[in-house]
Amino acid sequence: MFPIDAVQDHSAFQPVVRSEIPSGVHAIDFLVDQKLSRHGLEPTKVADERTLILRSVYDLHGLPLPMEQMEIFREELSRLVRTLLESR
Repeated sequence: MFPIDAVQDHSAFQPVVRSEIPSGVHAIDFLVDQKLSRHGLEPTKVADERTLILRSVYDLHGLPLPMEQMEIFREELSRLVRTLLESR
């Protein structure tokens, strides 16, 4: 059993606090950046197109993309994602 104090300190039992989000900034990006900086971390660089294609395929399909298809979909990432979602 957990000590009652530890349970009450859990975030589920804390009041909801609204964060001040600056205008023009996406809320998720702001909150993630805030949490990263609190831990002394920096966001990673934006992935290149090839990496986005590979990540999309692994996330949505679970298998690597054959190289010939990689060249086809390099033209249009959104078409690749649609094709993968439709094949599920």
